[in-house]
Amino acid sequence: MTTSSLLFGFYYDQDGEKIIINKHETHGSFDKYLKDPTLTWMRRLEICVGTARAISYIHYDKERDFSVLHRNIKSSKILLDEKWKPKLSGFKLSMKITAARRHQLFHDSPSGTLGYIDPRYVKTGGLTHNSDVYSFGVVLFEVMCGRTGFNHPDWFLFQLAKQHPKDESQDVLGKLDHIIEHDGYLFDVNIEEYHSIEGFYYLDIPNEEFLAPIARVHYEKRKLDDMIDPDLLKQMDPQSFHLFSEIAYCCIKEQR
Repeated sequence: MTTSSLLFGFYYDQDGEKIIINKHETHGSFDKYLKDPTLTWMRRLEICVGTARAISYIHYDKERDFSVLHRNIKSSKILLDEKWKPKLSGFKLSMKITAARRHQLFHDSPSGTLGYIDPRYVKTGGLTHNSDVYSFGVVLFEVMCGRTGFNHPDWFLFQLAKQHPKDESQDVLGKLDHIIEHDGYLFDVNIEEYHSIEGFYYLDIPNEEFLAPIARVHYEKRKLDDMIDPDLLKQMDPQSFHLFSEIAYCCIKEQR
């Protein structure tokens, strides 16, 4: 299998115009199988390895004079073909940069998905390849824990609507409809656009709604196995579990 076969669709970005052509895959998106007990640990590992290769390809392929920063890596953007091979998709928010600038910091309006976007990117607007790595780390923890990176997006919408009088709530949610691209129970967001809605800054979303901070704390306290799906834990070789969890933690730890 060539690395390029792990990418999904056709991507064209020229003079500020982006054209993306996608197609459906047999088994749909990876997020639909996170809680599926029939998706074995070995198959999950193969999907993760294939996705890692795809990310490495868009970041560092030496045959190209440019790199692509995905900016929205998550399990719903990993599509599975008839042989369960992963295809990285969802390049709508991606950014093309020259190869010479691959290791530089870019300042840009934060874009991504709540629960997956790198907190450092949100806080500073500074984007690097590590921002994609953070998002991939969240996916790795999803794979182990059998849950998504953001528990209840509907809770977020409800809390935001509560910030406004009743007669304004529908207007607020109407604005969100133009910002949010629904993707099952996940959604893509441009953080800057959310900030344009009064009340966004005052939302204090609890950490327990997000998988990454919980997983990070459990790992540091050596209690990560408390979060792992029991059926998967039985399938894991101890060395495999240790190595996989260490890689996932290194992707999302505060000092990267």
